[in-house]
Amino acid sequence: MKHYRRSFSLLLLLLAVLAGCSQRIPDIIDPVQVEISSVQGGTVNINGPQGQASFFFPPGVLTEDTTVDAGIFDDTLPPAPNGIVLIDPSYFIGPRCLVQGQRIVPGGEVMISLPYTDAAVPSGFLESNLTILFFDKLNEAWEEVPGTTVNQTINIVQGSFGEMCVFAVGAKPDTGDMFSIDFNALPTTIAEGNTSELSWEVTSLTGNDIQTITLLEGRNGDGEVIETFEDINSPTSTGTFDVTLDETTEFTLRVTDGNVTQTERVTVNVLPTIVAEPVGPSVFRFPVPTVAEPETFSFTINEGTLNYSLQVESPEIVNVINEDDLTGTVNVGETKDIEFEVTCREAVDETVDIFSTTFGVVGSFRVICFVPPGTLRITPDFGGATAPVNAIAVVQGSDNEVNQSVNLGGAVPVELELPSGNYTITFPDATDANGVTFSPTSTQQTAFIPPDATANIAVSYFEAVTP
Repeated sequence: MKHYRRSFSLLLLLLAVLAGCSQRIPDIIDPVQVEISSVQGGTVNINGPQGQASFFFPPGVLTEDTTVDAGIFDDTLPPAPNGIVLIDPSYFIGPRCLVQGQRIVPGGEVMISLPYTDAAVPSGFLESNLTILFFDKLNEAWEEVPGTTVNQTINIVQGSFGEMCVFAVGAKPDTGDMFSIDFNALPTTIAEGNTSELSWEVTSLTGNDIQTITLLEGRNGDGEVIETFEDINSPTSTGTFDVTLDETTEFTLRVTDGNVTQTERVTVNVLPTIVAEPVGPSVFRFPVPTVAEPETFSFTINEGTLNYSLQVESPEIVNVINEDDLTGTVNVGETKDIEFEVTCREAVDETVDIFSTTFGVVGSFRVICFVPPGTLRITPDFGGATAPVNAIAVVQGSDNEVNQSVNLGGAVPVELELPSGNYTITFPDATDANGVTFSPTSTQQTAFIPPDATANIAVSYFEAVTP
């Protein structure tokens, strides 16, 4: 697997790199520099002809305090694909993306809010079909930011993305999907070093011939091409491809008829290999809540005779099916098979020791139970006022493994799928498009997210009164 380390750079570094690569510095109108704290996060605002664009960096998304350069991008870029019409202006944030192959990737996603006016929506296009486009310098092409939403009340297009460079609002034609894409992996969860089969069945909904299908590892436009199938020249196409993995990997299937491109993604999850070593540790992993099929743990004695006993801390979780196997004698060269079943009702990490009265613990195996995720639903209330552009909720897990931000500016309930557990949700002040500040009645709330269930919290905002 390939890993890329990316970081922000100052504008002076951009000048040096661009000079070394003989690339022209782009024109930036009304450039600004904003110091973003890695601990507190911050917002970069860019004023333009459509209004104020905002880029919110949540706390912790940057690994160090960073100077971010931004402004209106005033340089020539290629047109958008798939009939999408770009709405001026384009917004530039961060310098190094303009050098081929160098990308800005924070440690998470930045919340993007781009303005537009009703007059800027091209004739024949729906306001609800507006989207945010990201200029992918690596491929010299525009890429649509997935999951964008349009707030038609305040004329804002919102989304989040894990890379910074040039962004713009685009108007998509009301064409819907051009292809029916059935893209699957079997199995979707494998052990390290094992193989999963990727399969696809693609049908053109317009009757146009499919020209090329590309299989990529990773995000569309930023992934490594695994295989390209060209000159298909048919309205339908099926195929399979085997992948052997040692880590969880996302795959993208990219389909084009020469004019329109559509993608579909699938993820193959990789768990550590189940290992059974002679009188050694073994790890068994089961999903929850479930009663696993009976499993067998085997160990062999290479010399001497072992009088053993199994020490099971939680027999209600790890149940040895035959009680006679809890103690016994194993002679040299013999293999002892111990059949057991696991009942997982919560996240546990259990160790079963093989104990010898002479040598103490001579071996063990572990049972780790995984808990399915739950849902956190946050319902904001702005008291009938226009929803703020930047109303951010920061969700922090008690184990500090989850630190996620979500924009509540849509004034509708927002749902997040998160690991089951306890969470603290912080609500900073919010501002609307006119710069009016709104404060939450409660700046912090706690919630427990149960597995396969929903935890609901509500937050109300009021217009702050300036003394």
